Amino acid sequence: MKETRNRKILLIRPRNFLSINNYPPLSLILIGTSLENAGYDVEIFNASNYDNYLEEIEKRLSEDVVLVGITVLTTEVADAIKISKHIKQITTIPIVWGGWHATLFPEQIAHSGFVDYVISGEGDSAIVTLAEQVNNKNKPPAKIIFSQTYLNIDKLPLPNYSLIGEVDDFISRPLADKFQESIAYPIRWLPYQSSRGCPGQCNFCINVVTDNQRYRAKSAEKVVDELEALTKRYGVNHFKIIDDNFFVLKERVKKICELIITKRLKFTWDAECRVDYFRDDFIDNNLLKLLKMSGLAQLVLGIESGSEKTLAYLNKGIEIKDADRAIKDLNRHSIFSDCSFIVGIPGETEADIRKTADFINEHRKFGTFICGVQTYRPYPKSKIALQLIKDGKLKEPDNLEEWAQERNVSLYTYVDAYRPWIQDYKFSMKISYYHSLASGVWLYQHQLDNIFDKMINRFFQRIAYFRTKYYFFLFPLDRKIYSYFRIRIYRRIERMEKERIFAFRGQK
Repeated sequence: MKETRNRKILLIRPRNFLSINNYPPLSLILIGTSLENAGYDVEIFNASNYDNYLEEIEKRLSEDVVLVGITVLTTEVADAIKISKHIKQITTIPIVWGGWHATLFPEQIAHSGFVDYVISGEGDSAIVTLAEQVNNKNKPPAKIIFSQTYLNIDKLPLPNYSLIGEVDDFISRPLADKFQESIAYPIRWLPYQSSRGCPGQCNFCINVVTDNQRYRAKSAEKVVDELEALTKRYGVNHFKIIDDNFFVLKERVKKICELIITKRLKFTWDAECRVDYFRDDFIDNNLLKLLKMSGLAQLVLGIESGSEKTLAYLNKGIEIKDADRAIKDLNRHSIFSDCSFIVGIPGETEADIRKTADFINEHRKFGTFICGVQTYRPYPKSKIALQLIKDGKLKEPDNLEEWAQERNVSLYTYVDAYRPWIQDYKFSMKISYYHSLASGVWLYQHQLDNIFDKMINRFFQRIAYFRTKYYFFLFPLDRKIYSYFRIRIYRRIERMEKERIFAFRGQK
């Protein structure tokens, strides 16, 4: 019988450039649950919740730790490097990286010298195999583990969100969604994944790049059983379904709704949906009634543009009339439509961008319509990104350390970075900024805790509405003032969240 060591695994979520820490790290929860079911003692450590997080990580690196796993988005590379180097200075515990950036650039990470293993692709099963090999002192055959076999996610265990010590703090945080203002009670929410993959062919999408287009879904029965279990375990009354494309299988969606209603489960939910699904043979009036009865509060719609030319360039496979119908149908059933738009796409003219702005202005009359407008940020290795690199307008870092440099990451991730492929950068930024502010997507009223701040926020939203309606962007003093106000509120919210986390730890 092979010698084994103690079976403890530390999973780490690094900090990121954008200071975004709104969601529980579901990817770590999912692989952590698989590891726990395999007999490991798992702890998930969220670096953003600690000022002295390197010291806190040190405390957790005891002799019984088999493996340290770090999930990495592109915006988290710099901190993941910092954490990995620090761990290597004080221990020989193997480090494995996973996540989107690891899937995109496994060779760069493997050659870094401070990461022992890289998992490219789905990690639920691969991390367990790696842990067993390391735990039994069997050297894995390669540094890069390509998880090429699609998992049967219907067999995955119920996610154990309690692997995050501060999970209740996430559950009770206000959602950054307008529909919460229409709900009279405090929301307790969790993200939930019912499927993986999207069959879409969008030229800018990460799923196309990573060969994640094969749709895999949990059965309707499993989905509803898990949602019911989570409501009982955590007191959840809202679920954010984070599937890339929840509505691929119409009959599955209908069955989920029917089971929720039959079981009399009391929660609301939201999800993402393609606008071309709104048609007589798919999402029709009858299905919308069923969705509403089951608790659907909002759908996120990736409309992206009001220009048919731009939609064709993006290979969206939708038409403007599809988006128009989706918004109107959802409004008729009092379901919010949270619409995403992109401006500053390569080849876009001011006329194309104005078509997007006009489409937004036309649909603001619907009380359930909101939108966020971003300038185009390329996914690494996407078709559009590769063309921009070929044209000399974008650079892909040659090694992992270069991804840690803010000037390299900014073109891929920052909202307000200057992008050389945008024909009219200033106009694009004005459309992006003021249309997003007019919808209130940066600060909704329910996220503010006093009447004075609510009044200020509403005042600047109305200015933005006036500017976007009449294309009046001169004298942007209001933008500077609101940016100061928004940063002040963000810092206050961040401070309050840390205080809540510390109080929660003190009660344990």
